[in-house]
Amino acid sequence: MLKNTLIIALVIVLIYLYYQNRKPKELPVFTTDKSSRTIFELDEDKEELIAEKDLALRSKNEAEAEVLSLNNRLKNKQQEISRKETEIERLKKEKSQVEISLNAKIKDWKEKYSKQGKLLDEEQTDNNKLNEKIEQLETEIKNLKGNLPGSFPEEDK
Repeated sequence: MLKNTLIIALVIVLIYLYYQNRKPKELPVFTTDKSSRTIFELDEDKEELIAEKDLALRSKNEAEAEVLSLNNRLKNKQQEISRKETEIERLKKEKSQVEISLNAKIKDWKEKYSKQGKLLDEEQTDNNKLNEKIEQLETEIKNLKGNLPGSFPEEDK
């Protein structure tokens, strides 16, 4: 904002100086009246105007240089921001890929252990059935041994 006002002020000064130089110069009147100006005074005024013009141009150039400097800083900041944004996007993608792979591993492990659990349950069920079958066969063997021909029934003591 300060730059804009400075530039506007410089433009106004330049316009003022331009119109001052365009005015036809009146020749000094040599009278005894003190209100008239001499050629030396006019030269001094001209030199003052030239000095003011040079100062205004210098100020304008400094303001333009500052504007360029600020524009370069702004561009650098924008580039830095865009680099950071792309880095954030890359990290987000990387994180989502890691999450996807971890979820897939978890799913595989769940399936593996659920299959193992089912197999274990089936084995335990089969084992229980076999134990029952063994007990049943043992009781049948005892019963058959007691009923063998030529053997005497055992008496309970």
